[in-house]
Amino acid sequence: MTDLLILDVLNVARACFHTVPLGLTAPSGQHVNAVKGFIMCAQAAIRQFGPTRVALAAEGSNNW
Repeated sequence: MTDLLILDVLNVARACFHTVPLGLTAPSGQHVNAVKGFIMCAQAAIRQFGPTRVALAAEGSNNW
Protein backbone atom coordinates (compact mmCIF):
# COMPACT_ATOMS: atom_id res chain seq x y z
CA MET A 1 0.00 0.00 0.00
CA THR A 2 1.19 3.49 -0.85
CA ASP A 3 0.47 6.58 1.24
CA LEU A 4 0.41 9.05 -1.66
CA LEU A 5 -0.09 8.62 -5.39
CA ILE A 6 0.77 11.66 -7.53
CA LEU A 7 -0.58 11.71 -11.09
CA ASP A 8 0.66 14.08 -13.78
CA VAL A 9 -2.71 14.94 -15.33
CA LEU A 10 -1.57 16.24 -18.73
CA ASN A 11 0.91 13.44 -19.43
CA VAL A 12 -1.42 10.68 -18.26
CA ALA A 13 -4.34 12.16 -20.23
CA ARG A 14 -2.19 12.44 -23.36
CA ALA A 15 -0.88 8.89 -22.98
CA CYS A 16 -4.33 7.44 -22.26
CA PHE A 17 -6.11 9.35 -25.06
CA HIS A 18 -5.63 6.41 -27.43
CA THR A 19 -6.94 3.79 -24.97
CA VAL A 20 -10.48 4.91 -25.73
CA PRO A 21 -11.98 4.36 -29.21
CA LEU A 22 -12.28 7.45 -31.39
CA GLY A 23 -15.76 8.82 -31.68
CA LEU A 24 -16.30 9.40 -27.97
CA THR A 25 -17.55 12.98 -28.01
CA ALA A 26 -19.35 15.47 -25.80
CA PRO A 27 -22.74 16.82 -26.92
CA SER A 28 -20.85 19.77 -28.45
CA GLY A 29 -18.92 17.34 -30.69
CA GLN A 30 -15.59 17.84 -28.89
CA HIS A 31 -13.55 14.66 -28.43
CA VAL A 32 -13.38 13.58 -24.79
CA ASN A 33 -11.12 10.55 -25.21
CA ALA A 34 -8.43 12.12 -23.02
CA VAL A 35 -10.88 12.64 -20.15
CA LYS A 36 -12.25 9.09 -20.29
CA GLY A 37 -8.76 7.65 -20.79
CA PHE A 38 -7.38 9.60 -17.83
CA ILE A 39 -10.19 8.41 -15.55
CA MET A 40 -9.64 4.79 -16.62
CA CYS A 41 -5.86 5.00 -16.08
CA ALA A 42 -6.24 6.81 -12.74
CA GLN A 43 -8.68 4.17 -11.50
CA ALA A 44 -6.28 1.40 -12.54
CA ALA A 45 -3.37 3.07 -10.70
CA ILE A 46 -5.48 3.56 -7.57
CA ARG A 47 -6.54 -0.10 -7.62
CA GLN A 48 -2.96 -1.26 -8.22
CA PHE A 49 -1.21 0.84 -5.58
CA GLY A 50 -4.02 1.34 -3.03
CA PRO A 51 -3.03 4.83 -1.90
CA THR A 52 -4.61 6.52 1.09
CA ARG A 53 -4.33 9.88 -0.74
CA VAL A 54 -4.20 10.95 -4.40
CA ALA A 55 -2.79 14.24 -5.73
CA LEU A 56 -3.24 15.52 -9.28
CA ALA A 57 -0.55 17.74 -10.75
CA ALA A 58 -0.76 19.90 -13.87
CA GLU A 59 1.71 22.42 -15.19
CA GLY A 60 2.18 24.78 -18.06
CA SER A 61 -0.29 26.52 -20.30
CA ASN A 62 -3.34 25.18 -22.08
CA ASN A 63 -1.53 25.30 -25.43
CA TRP A 64 -1.16 21.58 -25.98
